[in-house]
Amino acid sequence: MAATVLDSLPASLRSLRLKTKQQELLLRVSALALIYVLAFAVRLFSVLRYESMIHEFDPYFNYRTTLFLSEHGFSEFWNWFDSESWYPLGRVVGGTLFPGLMVTAALLHRLLRALSLAVHIREVCVLTAPFFAANTTLVAYAFGREIWDSGAGLVAAALIAICPGYISRSVAGSYDNEGVAIFALLLTFYLFVRAVNTGSLAWALASAFGYFYMVSAWGGYVFIINLLPLYVLVLLVTGRYSQRLYVAYNCTYVLGMLLAMQIRFVGFQHVQSGEHMAAMGVFFLLQVFFFLDWVKYLLNDARLFKSFLRITLTCVITVGALALGIGTASGLYFCFKRLSDATIFIVMYGLTTTIKNLTTLIRTKSKSPQTASGKATGSKAAAKVAVDQSLPFQHNAAIALLLGAFYLLSRYAMTLISSYGWCVLVEEFSPVIKEPDYLVNGEYRVAKGAAPKMLNCLMYKLCYYRFGELTTEYGKPPGYDRVRGVEIGNKDIKLEYLEEAFTTSNWIVRIYKIRMTERGSTGGV
Repeated sequence: MAATVLDSLPASLRSLRLKTKQQELLLRVSALALIYVLAFAVRLFSVLRYESMIHEFDPYFNYRTTLFLSEHGFSEFWNWFDSESWYPLGRVVGGTLFPGLMVTAALLHRLLRALSLAVHIREVCVLTAPFFAANTTLVAYAFGREIWDSGAGLVAAALIAICPGYISRSVAGSYDNEGVAIFALLLTFYLFVRAVNTGSLAWALASAFGYFYMVSAWGGYVFIINLLPLYVLVLLVTGRYSQRLYVAYNCTYVLGMLLAMQIRFVGFQHVQSGEHMAAMGVFFLLQVFFFLDWVKYLLNDARLFKSFLRITLTCVITVGALALGIGTASGLYFCFKRLSDATIFIVMYGLTTTIKNLTTLIRTKSKSPQTASGKATGSKAAAKVAVDQSLPFQHNAAIALLLGAFYLLSRYAMTLISSYGWCVLVEEFSPVIKEPDYLVNGEYRVAKGAAPKMLNCLMYKLCYYRFGELTTEYGKPPGYDRVRGVEIGNKDIKLEYLEEAFTTSNWIVRIYKIRMTERGSTGGV
């Protein structure tokens, strides 16, 4: 019957029958196009259900900086001193953020304006993350095709299009660094693997620029700068060294490092920070492999080459160059001597844990600055925000403590008390505040059995001030916390230096102000 239908068609239509390869190409392109549309559309729910808006505080700050960039240009943005953030210290914006997200959105906005499309910069910021998430599916397809085949590429593209974790960081309105950084991350990996497979200098250059874009967009570039040398090291120890690998890694590392240094927030960390030293070590190791390969080519005799290696290693050991890290080196030597899947795993495990511990040590040593508070509320309200403990309180200053997200009359769990542990951990270096003083059996509690310091701390008092007078649920005593299912431990809360200024009807937001004395001081706040 199918033959009868085909015979009944005009000759012009019968001639349009595609060959097998053409049919496969058409199906592949159609499937990829559907995946692209799906990746973009599934992230538009908040816009279609509610309205086009920027979500959360950090994305709003990013939008504010992007708006300044689009209105004043890159030079003004790069040297912008924002006096309204971290007042009175201010903030040098260009040197304290990753500008890749802002520059990307500003360029897209300028492109749309050049095409005579009157689009506000806010709409561009809202849709930037879904747009790059859709582009990520194309990169995933190319990456899967490079590693295996087109089928694997389509599966990879489909999975990344509907990945819940990725969707949560790339929905419309989530104008944060991850919106473009995940795209840059996968693009860098694809370009580097492509450069290794082909040995092409052009692909290596593209990989370096992809790495530069990743550095400009997100601090997660550290993952790349540690994973690539680890990958190269595995290839070296498994005897897979080649000129293709040499060209790909050296070009990506050297050019990528020089480009990354142009980001003021990164600076010279590639040559100063311990979390970047693995990449430098593999870079020098590659030079050793290249030199040995060159000597082997010149000698053109296996026996002469072994003699050269024996003499060279003897000289190096004699001068003591191998004295450092002799324990680790001996362990690696025995792993390499009996190379198998298990020993390769041990080597990989040792290297990854070393890099992880070094990164953790550096991050633990550097304490987060206390001056980074209030930037989001300040930009949202278009007002100056004072840095904690930066100015003495003045009698005529309009100073208030804004405390939000209590939800004490609801069952919503994400209250300020739920985040109390972060406040204690931020002050972990303080000789006064110690986390065990606020714990009971390893837990933060607000009931009668809570730690004395917990019941007497300022955040607890501001959260539960006058809460002991309320009956929140029938059959429960006054001061019953519906979220935690307990009766609060301190109902008789007295405030000495603060007084309640405003509380919403559902106790979601509470505002307190400084209680000034007759002499105009706070008496010790």
